[in-house]
Amino acid sequence: MLWRRYRVCRTRGVGLAPCLRTASGSSVPAAGVDEVLGEENERRVRAVLEERQRRYPDDDRARLGAVLVPLCTRHGQPSVLFTRRSRVLLSHRSEISFPGGRLDEAADGGDFVRAAVRECCEEIHCHPDSIDVWGAVAGNPHRTVTSRYLVKPVIANVGRFEDLQANFIQNAEVQSLHTASFRHLSDPANQHFTVFKMTKPTAKVDKYFAPAYSHPEFYIWGLTAFILKMVLPILNPSCRHKVESHYFK
Repeated sequence: MLWRRYRVCRTRGVGLAPCLRTASGSSVPAAGVDEVLGEENERRVRAVLEERQRRYPDDDRARLGAVLVPLCTRHGQPSVLFTRRSRVLLSHRSEISFPGGRLDEAADGGDFVRAAVRECCEEIHCHPDSIDVWGAVAGNPHRTVTSRYLVKPVIANVGRFEDLQANFIQNAEVQSLHTASFRHLSDPANQHFTVFKMTKPTAKVDKYFAPAYSHPEFYIWGLTAFILKMVLPILNPSCRHKVESHYFK
């Protein structure tokens, strides 16, 4: 089932949840936006990811890919790092994305974390030792319908953006690095949705709401926005997207 982008819409804000709940139903403290990268929140996120991994085993029938969701600081502000894909690529040229790609059996041994770290190092020219992995995100990973491609996000702290930018060299895959702060991403004014129209609609549904985020320097949509919407509430509940994704007619 294929999709094409239909239009971009803005919506009004809604209330945001003050805490996360674990699979067992117990509440966990919500860190403030400025404490997202703090040690206490890191321990909480690691515990949440471990519990999700136990509850949602991987689907071994799908082709596998992984992306790194790089957390960083920019001017001291907790932020998320993005890459802008090269304009010379054949697909998704110049789009905002996370570093990532297919699992390489020889290099990764079927390990999502190893694949995400390897791809990140190749794309933004950082050293593996500078990547502090918090864990992989299990449960409802995005799958492209036509290729049965399962893409698993891996959350990691990659340090200061200023250091990454100083070492970055434009390459065949990535033309530039960008960031968005957690404060920016949690602001409902910067949260939007794209309507995709199904090329093979059914009698009940023919469109789909997909999340999107705006920024003065770029626009986030597609798979990157789906992953961002899934990961941000784990890191901080105030970053929950105001629009739920669903099919409609």
